[in-house]
Amino acid sequence: MPNLDTVDFVQSVLSFAGMRFDGEQGTIFLRALEIWADHPRLEFSDSVIAARCDRSGHELATFDRHFRDLPFLEFWHPGPPVPDGT
Repeated sequence: MPNLDTVDFVQSVLSFAGMRFDGEQGTIFLRALEIWADHPRLEFSDSVIAARCDRSGHELATFDRHFRDLPFLEFWHPGPPVPDGT
């Protein structure tokens, strides 16, 4: 469970003008901190996964039920098996 003071501190550090990230990495980490603060049952690493899916629009393939609490995520479900042609 995140300590909200820790979340606020890390958000402020990530927002420093001199802090540089490749591409959208900084935005993803800031979004992950928001998700982590709003959904404290998640681990921070799961919040990063959720933030990456949220920013990219990708579906998430997982058996982890705790992701179900995130209404902004789309989940990938396998379709019917494809015949192998033999």
